[in-house]
Amino acid sequence: MERAITARDSADLNVHLDKLDLQLLYWMDINCRVSLTSLAKKLHTSPAKLRYRLGQLVKGGVIENFITLINYGLYGFRAYSLYYKLKEIDDKELEALISKITKLPDVTDLLLTYGAFDMQIVLLDKSIDEMAEAVWKIRETLEEYVIEETMGIRLKGQLFTRQMFLEEIGDGKVTKPRIVFEIRRKSEGPDEIDDKILYTISQNANWPVWRIAKEVKAGGPTVYSRIKRLEKNGIIVGYTTKMTPNLRGFHLYRVFMKLHYISKERKEEIIAYLNQHHLVYRSSLIFGDFDLQYDARLADGSALRSLLHEIYKQFSDAIIRQDWVRVHKTLKFGYYRRQDK
Repeated sequence: MERAITARDSADLNVHLDKLDLQLLYWMDINCRVSLTSLAKKLHTSPAKLRYRLGQLVKGGVIENFITLINYGLYGFRAYSLYYKLKEIDDKELEALISKITKLPDVTDLLLTYGAFDMQIVLLDKSIDEMAEAVWKIRETLEEYVIEETMGIRLKGQLFTRQMFLEEIGDGKVTKPRIVFEIRRKSEGPDEIDDKILYTISQNANWPVWRIAKEVKAGGPTVYSRIKRLEKNGIIVGYTTKMTPNLRGFHLYRVFMKLHYISKERKEEIIAYLNQHHLVYRSSLIFGDFDLQYDARLADGSALRSLLHEIYKQFSDAIIRQDWVRVHKTLKFGYYRRQDK
């Protein structure tokens, strides 16, 4: 069973990207803390030109933020996703609701979408009690507007380098998973300085060490050595960009898959298929109303239909349905929350 595609489109970001822009976006996605001097050598241009182009990509809204990929599961956090179908809300009221929700310390993501749901919220919490308290606050805020609420617990997720500019880059390789969000062990958590560093760098991945040190009020050598230790211990696993979901020709679609009661081996086959697919750059095993979730950047609804049909045809015995949303605005996004909040 496949869901009909009827979502209204949001406006494309109307910018011209030449080959150098696409190359820069590709490499910033892989590591946005890369030295522009070394990258300039790779791309046969000057650091000054790359710095200017990068500034233009930010100014033009192509790059919305520079994000640090933090394996929060190693500190005992679990991600809980809430999906809402909402009644019509005027812009002013919606803005007030969003402002209230994003101030909750548990909330790390808030997305506005078209399709099966109108809003997605992600919470990071260490216990069911903490999560439940946050959910009740969100329900109180959205109470009169909610048509439907769906919840999912992310059990395991994998994030890949985007495959969207491979033709321009000339690199046809499918990358290995960059980050796996899975609780493999629990530590005591970061101390106060590590906590401040992780919180600061989580939304400012391109900041130099001296600027992070100034923000957290610690010495540069201390911050540098702690970041290296956090990388070595698998807490920090990468640095990437948050790009607009409305980049022309590469819209962000999120698909939710409901499965029949199938064997663990069959489920692993589906996950493996998604993870090697050149259009999929994130997949998650979830527990709740849906069983799997995957993200893809696609040109339009026709491309989405093709992808849904391909995956359903491959696993028609296992899939009950695939619901989807198209992300049109990201209001909060990240992989970390303060430990003391």
